[in-house]
Amino acid sequence: MRFRARWLVSIAVLCLFAILLILGFWQLARLEWKNKLLAQLEARAELKAVDYISQKNKFGANDAFTRVRLVGKFDFANQQLLLRRHVDGRPGWHVLTPLILNEQAGVLLVNRGWISFEQQDSAVEFEKTNKGEAVVEGLLHMPRRAPRWLMPSDQPEKKLWYREDLQAIAESIASGSANYSSGGAVENTSTKIETRWVVIADKNPDENLQGESPQESQQESPQARQWKKSVRNAHASYAATWFLLSLSLLVIFLIANTEISQQKSDSKSKVLKNKT
Repeated sequence: MRFRARWLVSIAVLCLFAILLILGFWQLARLEWKNKLLAQLEARAELKAVDYISQKNKFGANDAFTRVRLVGKFDFANQQLLLRRHVDGRPGWHVLTPLILNEQAGVLLVNRGWISFEQQDSAVEFEKTNKGEAVVEGLLHMPRRAPRWLMPSDQPEKKLWYREDLQAIAESIASGSANYSSGGAVENTSTKIETRWVVIADKNPDENLQGESPQESQQESPQARQWKKSVRNAHASYAATWFLLSLSLLVIFLIANTEISQQKSDSKSKVLKNKT
C-alpha cells in the first residue's frame, strides 16, 4: 500500500509539474505576442495625426492607439480624476477633461496626463483661468472595464474614479450638468459624450491654450504622454513565477523522497543490528 501511494503521489506531482511548465511557456508565448503588439502600437503612434471629426464614424475596435487631432474647448468645471499607478514613486491621478469639439461634433474625454496628489489643488486653480481654444493631439484609447469587486467604490460626487468606466463617468457628468447627454439616441449630438474611447494626450494641450505662457502651463499642468503606461506587459514576470513554482515543486518532491529513502535505510540498519 505504501509503495502504491508513493507512485500515486509521484504521478500527481509530475502532472502538476507539467501543468506549471505549460503555464510558463504559455506566458512566454503571450510575451512574444504582447511585444509584437506594442511594436505595432508604437509604430501607429508615430504616424501623422488624422482629423478626428472627419473620421470619427469610421473608427472601430481595431483602431486603438490611432493618432488623432482635435480642436475644441475644455470644460474644466466637469473635470474628473482617475486614480492611477505611481509615477517616479509618487501616487497620483490621471486628469480626464471633457473637450467640447468644434463643428458641434460632440464631447470627448481627454486624458490630459498625470498629476500627483500634491498637485491636485494647484492644477485645478490654474485651469480655472484657461478658457481658450485647445488643439489636442493624442491616441485613441479603448479602456476595459475592471470588475467592481477588484476596485474601491468610485466617488462620482467628488469626481474621483478608480475604474475607467466611461459610461459611468459620462452619466455622472450629464446628471450634474444640463449641457450634456451620456449617450444613446439623442437629437442634439453636439452634447453627447463619447463613451467608446478617450484620447490620451501626446503632449500637454495647455501649451496651446490662449492667454497663458508655456512655462506657467508646464509647471502646473499634467504630465502628458501617459499612453505608454496604458498597455501592461507583465508576462515575463508571470512566466518566471510559473517556472519558479515548478522548480520549487520538483525540489520539494526530491527532498521529501530523499528523506523517505534515508529513513528506510536507517530502519534497515537497525534491523540488521538487532539480528547480530
